[in-house]
This record gives sequence, structure tokens and C-alpha cells, in this order.
Amino acid sequence: MVPNSAYFAGKYGDALITVGGEDPETYREILANFEAGACEAGKDPSQMPRMVELGVAYTDDQEEAIACRKAYWAGTFVPALFTERIYTPEKSEANGKVVGSDTIREGVCISGDPKVHIEFARRYIDLGFNHLIFHSAGPNQRAFLEGYGRNVLPRLREVPSSKHRRGSSAKKRARVRAA
Repeated sequence: MVPNSAYFAGKYGDALITVGGEDPETYREILANFEAGACEAGKDPSQMPRMVELGVAYTDDQEEAIACRKAYWAGTFVPALFTERIYTPEKSEANGKVVGSDTIREGVCISGDPKVHIEFARRYIDLGFNHLIFHSAGPNQRAFLEGYGRNVLPRLREVPSSKHRRGSSAKKRARVRAA
């Protein structure tokens, strides 16, 4: 989602959904626009879901994780996929061929260390997202779900966001799930 469409989502929609991998300022702008649109429509934005899908690979094999992302999802790293008429699978695949490994490394959390994944997710929670969807591109989804479900998600659910740690009495925690 681009920041300008977030206003529309807040005003006319029931929730916000976007994808991770952009700089924090982009998300601040997205969330501010979403809240402004919701307020203009007489809605309470604090009661509306703010979802973000995060690309992750729960592995220490960076090259394999990058190869999987390239094989299945490289086209999603081309911003024009979402703003121009290149939305067919064929066009997405063709455009994805120009995506380099560094682009994927920057936008996806690739690590076998649960702490790295928790720190990655916390950044989005601290920005104001309250529903996190973790997307792994690897072919062994069972291993991902079992590992993430056992080692990452429980720890992530334990700690409230830094906004809550700074003294707010709110007890809300982000909903986290692996997809």
C-alpha cells in the first residue's frame, strides 16, 4: 500500500493491510493517513485492524532462502507491480527476473535465530501495527510453521510493544500468526 491509499482505506474501509520491507517513515505516513481517513469518517482508528505481511525465512541458509523468494515472489519486490498494469503472473515473473539478492535481503528477515525475528517484528508492532502475518516462501511449510510456532511466536507474544512498556496502561498486544 502506498501512503495515499491508506487515507482511503481508513475512510471507506474496515482495516489497513500492507506489506513489510519499506523504511519506517513510509509506515508512519501510511498509519497517519489511515488514522486521518478513519477519523474523518467518524471511526475510532484504535479499534481498527492494522495488518502487515512480513517476509521471513526461518533458516541460516541465506542463499536458499533468497533462491526461494526469487522463484516464487520476486515480482513483488518491483514496486510497479502494485501501481501499474503488470499484475498477471506472467508479467510479475518477467519483472521479477531483475530483482537482485540484495533487494530481497533488505526486505525479508532471513535468520535461524528467533531473537532476530522477534526484533524484526517488534519494529512493526512499535510502529503501530496490531496484526502481523509472517510469510515464508520456502517449500517446507511444515518445518517453518513448527519452528516459528515453537521458537518465535510464543516469545513475540510475551512482550508488549515499547509503546506499552513506556507507561501506557493499554494491555493490547499485536496478534501474530504465520502464513
